[in-house]
Amino acid sequence: MSTLSLEIPSVRRRQTKGERLLNPQNVTIGSTAVAFYAFSSTPMLFAATSSMGLSTERAVSWYVAVFLSAAVTSLVLSWKYRMPIPVGWSLPGLVFLTTVAAGHTHGELMSGVLITGVAMMLLGVLGVADKLVAWIPIPVVMGVFAGSVFAYCVAIFDHVQGQPWIVGAAVVAYFAAMAAKRTWMPPMAAAFIVGLATTAAMGKLAFSGSELAAPTLVPMRPEFTITGSLGIALPLILMAIAMGNVQGFGILKSAGFKPPVRAATVGMGLATIFNGFFGGHISTLQTNGTAIMASDEAGPPSRRYMATVLASIGCVALVVGAGSLGMLLGLFPAGLIPALAGLAVLTSLAESTRKSISNDFPLSGFVAMLIAASSVTAFGLGSVFWAFVGGILITIFLERQSLRRYLGSGPIQESPANA
Repeated sequence: MSTLSLEIPSVRRRQTKGERLLNPQNVTIGSTAVAFYAFSSTPMLFAATSSMGLSTERAVSWYVAVFLSAAVTSLVLSWKYRMPIPVGWSLPGLVFLTTVAAGHTHGELMSGVLITGVAMMLLGVLGVADKLVAWIPIPVVMGVFAGSVFAYCVAIFDHVQGQPWIVGAAVVAYFAAMAAKRTWMPPMAAAFIVGLATTAAMGKLAFSGSELAAPTLVPMRPEFTITGSLGIALPLILMAIAMGNVQGFGILKSAGFKPPVRAATVGMGLATIFNGFFGGHISTLQTNGTAIMASDEAGPPSRRYMATVLASIGCVALVVGAGSLGMLLGLFPAGLIPALAGLAVLTSLAESTRKSISNDFPLSGFVAMLIAASSVTAFGLGSVFWAFVGGILITIFLERQSLRRYLGSGPIQESPANA
């Protein structure tokens, strides 16, 4: 019998009398997740593919691949193990591919994604994923992510200057919704709606430039090169495991679940391989989504998985409407979508920056952030790769005592900011 089948979750409780499969809590949490995917993740993904110069067909294929694989993987794992296991595409992975896209073809990017998927499967089967990244301090990982998304957030205010009424209104709406703290109006949804309404009121909707594309999958031909493929794959592997899976599994454990680490890692590896063949990027466990769907807000523990099931069904609906979403985003004037993308990672940047410097590794986390934010390249490898290298070297040589304590106690299971 396969070792994957031996991992039985500890929270597989029988349904108690009067306990329904669906309840107001898990329905609300699941619906909120779908709203986040539609108004936060979608602008971020299309802004990234636009910056890479991809055609509408390629961009829609990327979108369909990552959302479809996320929906299927989340649905299967959550239903089988009766616990919330929200799988989704990696925001750090997307940002990383965007930063290195200028020096690589789309085929080279996808070769790195495919290698990452195979590596994740092997790590899952062997059960060594946690051990592989246990010696990399989380502050270094957080610093790398913060540096990667820094330019996106700075660009928000550059776009406010270029489109003060439209982008400015969206930014104000974002912070107003954040202050209001209403679950039915996430900040990104408010920014999207107000930005669209302001654009329409000013008569600047670009109907003539919009293009409707069917939600199709376009096969990619990967291009394998030593520096390109490995230089892309190595950072992606670290991001997938350290910034998603390790932290997400820790959240599930702290909520009283025993997550099927091996089976889930293998499943996310398969999803990543699927994504790579159709122009998408890596899949990983959604740490923020896991924290919400595993919390008391999602209802009784034995029914919290239904929030993930509902969110997965919502992802399928987004896949069906992928062409329409791409066309809708194409209606906006230049500057609004990149600004929305920056807003989508703003709180993630703040949280990651805090975790990179407010700890026992302030120097290594901070230097990793600076390197990742730079445009340095060497031997065909981009700034994100060298940010990991630089952060780890400073940890070893300048923060050795903290590293010894860290390795002695094990990595702190904090939830990093990850979309």
